[in-house]
Amino acid sequence: MKRLMIVMLGMLLIVSCRPKRHEIPVPQGKLNLTILRLDQDLFNLAPDPDSIRSALPALREKYGEFLEAYSQYVLQIGKTSDPLYPELLITFLTDRSVFELKQASDSVFADFTPVQRRLEFAW
Repeated sequence: MKRLMIVMLGMLLIVSCRPKRHEIPVPQGKLNLTILRLDQDLFNLAPDPDSIRSALPALREKYGEFLEAYSQYVLQIGKTSDPLYPELLITFLTDRSVFELKQASDSVFADFTPVQRRLEFAW
């Protein structure tokens, strides 16, 4: 039994000792980092379905797949192509608790420049 455990432990070590295949190579040098503020862009929209419909192409262009993922998985209001999306987004943007959170966030991050500089310096 002891011998079997030693052999199995040895096999485990041999099988598990491989190079890290999931590491992403990071280029050395300066990395250009652009921070886009989707929160600001959404809250600057007029709370009108037609205005939101007309702004969606520009938002899709600017944020790409992130807008879809944010809408579906964070806000949980569905795809931007859904006909009800503008109304659901308005419901989110005009929700009292969301508005209070936005005000609190804006008071803390009124000037986002220091945070942006620290993030840029980190990479």
